[in-house]
Amino acid sequence: MAVVLSRDHRTTLLSDPAEQMPALLRHCAELRHELPGADLPGLDLEGLSLDSLAIPGGSLFRGRLRRTSITRAKLEGLDAPELDAKNVDFIDCDLTAASLSRARLSRVRFVRCNMRRARLDESVLSHCSFIETDLGEASLQEVEGRSCLFERCVLDDAILCAAEMPLATFWCSSMQSVFAEAAIFARSTFRRTDANRGYFRDADFHRAQIIRTTGIWADFKAARFLAAQLRRFDARFADFRCTEGLDPMTAELCAAGGLAVQPESA
Repeated sequence: MAVVLSRDHRTTLLSDPAEQMPALLRHCAELRHELPGADLPGLDLEGLSLDSLAIPGGSLFRGRLRRTSITRAKLEGLDAPELDAKNVDFIDCDLTAASLSRARLSRVRFVRCNMRRARLDESVLSHCSFIETDLGEASLQEVEGRSCLFERCVLDDAILCAAEMPLATFWCSSMQSVFAEAAIFARSTFRRTDANRGYFRDADFHRAQIIRTTGIWADFKAARFLAAQLRRFDARFADFRCTEGLDPMTAELCAAGGLAVQPESA
């Protein structure tokens, strides 16, 4: 049983939250009412458009979202483990310190969202887009991502330890001091991205494209660059010891200021 505010500010008890909650959430969004700490386990939303929804510190365990657009929502501190979302848009939303661990997200877009310190550990991301979104200090440990886009995003100090991100695109993004030990970026593209002081030990860049990107003072020790394409990769003072796929001269050129480098044969 859940409690919401009605138009006349009186409380309403829901006898059947599964059926009534979607309409009441939309009602609360229209009235700019907040539901701080609301517990909404198993919430199922499909085909909705919600504007200015506010559930700070709420709980959404094993929620299900389909073909839904959520705009200008206040969802900071939301606890939504095992969220199942497909074809969903989060636009101008505050998801600061939200927990989306073990989520399954397919074709979900985060546009101009604040996701600082958010947790997506052990989640599965398929064809998801993060556009002009702040993921600073976020945790994406052991994420299984495929064909994800990070466009003009901030991932400074984010944790991508053991993340699998093949075919990802990082475009005009900041990844300063990111911790991505043993991460997999096979066939991914890094273009005009700042990865200065990033920690990429034992990471896999097999067939990746690293173009007009900086990795100054980054740690690439024991990373794998087999058949990678490196062009204008400024990796001054970076550590390329024990790498695979980079001959000593190529590593030296990168560390000298990012001269154009031809891909090594597979």
